[in-house]
Amino acid sequence: MVPHLRQSARFATTIMGEFGLQTQGIGKWQSPCLKLRGNRQMRISAAVYIVGLLSVRVAAQGADSFTASANSFPPGPTFRLNSELVIVPVTVTDRAGKSVQDLGGVNFSVTDEQAQQEITSFSHENTPVSIGIVFDVSNSMKNKIAMAQAALHEFLRTVEPGDEMFLVSFSDRPALRTGFSSDDSAIQSELSFERPKGSTALFDAVALALRQMREARNERRVLLVISDGGDNHSRLTEKELGHILEETEVQIHSLGIHDSGFREEMHGERILEFLSKTTGGEHYTVLHARELPELAARVSLSLHDRYVLTYRPNSVGTPGKWHKIRVTLRGVNGRHQVYARAGYRAQ
Repeated sequence: MVPHLRQSARFATTIMGEFGLQTQGIGKWQSPCLKLRGNRQMRISAAVYIVGLLSVRVAAQGADSFTASANSFPPGPTFRLNSELVIVPVTVTDRAGKSVQDLGGVNFSVTDEQAQQEITSFSHENTPVSIGIVFDVSNSMKNKIAMAQAALHEFLRTVEPGDEMFLVSFSDRPALRTGFSSDDSAIQSELSFERPKGSTALFDAVALALRQMREARNERRVLLVISDGGDNHSRLTEKELGHILEETEVQIHSLGIHDSGFREEMHGERILEFLSKTTGGEHYTVLHARELPELAARVSLSLHDRYVLTYRPNSVGTPGKWHKIRVTLRGVNGRHQVYARAGYRAQ
């Protein structure tokens, strides 16, 4: 193996280890292990029980707390030890892209591997959010940095009490610019005089932001990626990042700012769609500066407002198998778009 590839492989293995994933040959991964006090140990697939943005709490007699292994995820959704529940956060928008907030449990239908599921619980909530801003300052943003800064400015005007934010910027490599804070002025200050340069390491930046999200105090956790979507310098591959996204509880929303000046942008929009669709987030494309205030308000509402569906799978199936889930609407007039995670990996 040549030195560069060997270094990339070490980096990928380190990152996968940080998220509780271990290589067992090509394409095979182990899910994180939660160790319970009292000499009890349970191996879970984060995606079986964790299909959303809630925090894990163990509800069991005699186990009032738990200790996670060094490589396990930050707390994920609520579950009981004797239950296998899938928790699916859902956002619904109308034809104009505005959040729909008047639906009930009877309006949702869920299939798991094309098998109809019974929704056992339903809720509609608006809660504080822990937000990671992932901001592209690579050379491909040279002609778009003003638009990107304006988009971020409009978004930060919509943050609500209880929200907290951090900033990761990236070009050749990602950098954590500010830690979690409820004060957005530090983020604004960090990017005020930014001059785009260097290559684009988007995948590495997303991985770094997911790692930083472990410090979040809110149950709902999202990343907002502002980029043209190109990547030409990450040591993580798209496939490796995909494995991480399948196991994470963090939702990714993306603001795509595109032009035709760089070859990698041919795939940029597809990459941003991939990040958002895999995690149940939304992808927006910014075309004109005049759209930014309304778009920022829509993004903020989508981040804070959501439905949460819970069901018990009819059959979990073979351990490690990817389960595709689909959420649709019924009894609702008009055209709507439903955003939910693509699936989970069975225990």
